[in-house]
Amino acid sequence: MLDRVGEEKARATTIVEYSPNSKFPKHTHIGGEEFLVLKGTFKDQHGAFPAGTYVRNPIGSEHAPWVDGDGCTIMVKLLQKQRTASGKPVDYGTVLDLYDNTSTGEHVEMCWVSAGKTLPPPSTTGGEELFIMEGSLQCKDEEYVQWGWLRFPPNDSSQRHEVKAGLSGAQVYRKCGHLTEDALKKEKIQIKEE
Repeated sequence: MLDRVGEEKARATTIVEYSPNSKFPKHTHIGGEEFLVLKGTFKDQHGAFPAGTYVRNPIGSEHAPWVDGDGCTIMVKLLQKQRTASGKPVDYGTVLDLYDNTSTGEHVEMCWVSAGKTLPPPSTTGGEELFIMEGSLQCKDEEYVQWGWLRFPPNDSSQRHEVKAGLSGAQVYRKCGHLTEDALKKEKIQIKEE
């Protein structure tokens, strides 16, 4: 225990060592959770996280972690977040805003697109990138599966090709508004300097 404020449900910072082949019961993060994997591989129903991985679970998220034979050590912070982070329902599924910068136009969100539903283009004209976390997306005649990536250049969003979720839906990381002409020029200059 590095720090603790409270009783059973406490704001805490702790080093946790999981014994090989151990597991922790399913639980809800009432105040969010963030952890850094120090040694071994931490696993839950969302993935496997090797040493050096930083994970931030929003308020209200649930998981049931376990470790395999290598054991695992993490530094975990609980109840550290001050604001509620929850997805909002939309016509095509659910969206969770992750980052928004009104001065640059950059916006990042996690989208859960229901099966067969179309992910509408962003309201910004500064380009768009889509990374498929789970499920699949269909664009034109191509199917993009887990870890697939699509990038649309800056333009009128009405010109963007239709993007539709596959039969099992899709969880999609979407970043948009960051591919403006100015940003692309700066990127090219920085690459030349390096």
